[in-house]
Amino acid sequence: MCGRFALINNPLLLMSLFDVPSVDGFHPVYNIAPSFRVLAAWKQDDQVVLDRKTWNYKPHWAKKEMKAVINARIETAFDKPYFRSAIRKHRCLVPATGFYEWMQPEKGSGKVPVFLHPEDIQKGFLLGGVYDGEGLAICTKEASPRVQKVHDRMPVIISEADAPGWLFSEDREEIQEMIARSEDVDHAVVVSKDVNSPAVDDPHLVEPAGDSIF
Repeated sequence: MCGRFALINNPLLLMSLFDVPSVDGFHPVYNIAPSFRVLAAWKQDDQVVLDRKTWNYKPHWAKKEMKAVINARIETAFDKPYFRSAIRKHRCLVPATGFYEWMQPEKGSGKVPVFLHPEDIQKGFLLGGVYDGEGLAICTKEASPRVQKVHDRMPVIISEADAPGWLFSEDREEIQEMIARSEDVDHAVVVSKDVNSPAVDDPHLVEPAGDSIF
């Protein structure tokens, strides 16, 4: 799953790709947790909007007792009613400097937090997501062989070249091809357990505090 991430730089890639202005009041966030308001880009008519949505997804038709979710498993999203409409017509891109996962070390007890990020940390990732109204979920897939050292799931990371198609395409086969060639992670490093608390938001959370996993 993807349950925590960071965005410490203005999303310049999205701004340049779609010629959209920065969002007012941007500031770095080192520990983004479920229910937070997060930056996202999505299609509105023939334009791209860069604004905030809540990281908590529930379709508008869902009954009150149905739970909101933060992730959408891409393997079943096209078939499950909960995501079927959103994955076809309401996809979004969520900019992230990197994301956190918790792994069980070979020695010792208790999981440790790991920060996973690209080579170009200034550029960051574009995480594929789906939305309904004000809520969004981040799409996940089976982890790559590299990421499996940390966790068995990972976000769908959309390439710069595929970003426009992710927002605008309505062709299922084309969307699935983008998912199949989604990007991998370059680096993973153990970080401070302070990230366990969503109340902690500090630059030291993305700094190495242990071994480099890869």
